[in-house]
Amino acid sequence: AMALMLVNEALRLNGEASAVATIDAQEAITAVVYHQIQEKTFAAAASKKGKDAADAKHKPIKEVKTFALKLAKERHKQDEKMSAWQISDEILGRVEHRAQELGVKLSPDRSRKTIHGWLKTAGY
Repeated sequence: AMALMLVNEALRLNGEASAVATIDAQEAITAVVYHQIQEKTFAAAASKKGKDAADAKHKPIKEVKTFALKLAKERHKQDEKMSAWQISDEILGRVEHRAQELGVKLSPDRSRKTIHGWLKTAGY
């Protein structure tokens, strides 16, 4: 708004006063654009930092899930008629051991259901 007022002033004035108003208008526009670029850059950097922190926090559980899905794939190749529940029951001990190695706490009363959910989501 200020830049437009200064442009209007530059058009109304003559000579040196018009030149000064034009320069002021350019500086106002530059300041607004620079400020918007800074805000967007800051927001993008903050978003990336948050995403990186979340990824780091969830990395161990993702590794456990990947391990469980790998075991399930191997077991499913051996017997394609096995249900996701049967496979999760069979791989439970190894998955819990891997979780413990990575410092991931799986709830003892929910770990089988968690693994079963991963397998179901993956299509087993």
